[in-house]
Amino acid sequence: MTPSPVQLFSNRSLVPRPLRLGCLAVWLGLALVGQARAEAPGEGVSAEEAAEGFESLFDGKTLADWQGSGWNVEDGAMVCHGGFLTYAGGDLANFVLRFEVKLSPGANNGFNFRSDGSFWNELQVIDDTDPLNRDLKPYQTHGSLYGVAAAKRGALKGPGEWNTQEILADGTRIAVTLNGTRILDVDLATLDLDHCLDGTPHPGLRQKAGVIGWLGHANAKEEPGDVWFRRLRLKRLP
Repeated sequence: MTPSPVQLFSNRSLVPRPLRLGCLAVWLGLALVGQARAEAPGEGVSAEEAAEGFESLFDGKTLADWQGSGWNVEDGAMVCHGGFLTYAGGDLANFVLRFEVKLSPGANNGFNFRSDGSFWNELQVIDDTDPLNRDLKPYQTHGSLYGVAAAKRGALKGPGEWNTQEILADGTRIAVTLNGTRILDVDLATLDLDHCLDGTPHPGLRQKAGVIGWLGHANAKEEPGDVWFRRLRLKRLP
């Protein structure tokens, strides 16, 4: 039977010293590589984020753990060509979601959260810089809680540029930070959800938990407008 690296190291009579040390070095190297792989954060997650409890929701190669149609993966990004995409990892209540997003001209998408499938709780993802979107209502601009609360404008980069975004859902607090600027921070408990800005009730926002996903709407020309997402990182909150 071939001796193990530990036996080679502890029993000097088995092999010459140079070979003994070489085997030990290889064994230790493989052990360290294995440990590094086991501790490595997921795709797009920094070591600091991993220490804070963030996990990756997208491996950069496939749409594993996501369900929908009209989406594919290109150059490490999930790309919407029109259609919904829902995370299949179970319901979420309170969380922080970080990601990068790039819009085609006039693109229109949305982030759906705490939904049971019968309604949308939507945070807008839209190119509100496009001239064809100049007539958007304040509650329809990028980062807005659709129909309910308006986000600040001016932080969104133009089409073809990557934006960094963070969404916080913590109890009744919903906040959005775009490229380092807080553009939305609202407490649902202070709102009349039966009489919202768009003139309709939004009772779904009272739901404590539900699925998350992306809503692939038609763009400003009523055509599918591509939207790219990458580096999706989620931290579950109590």
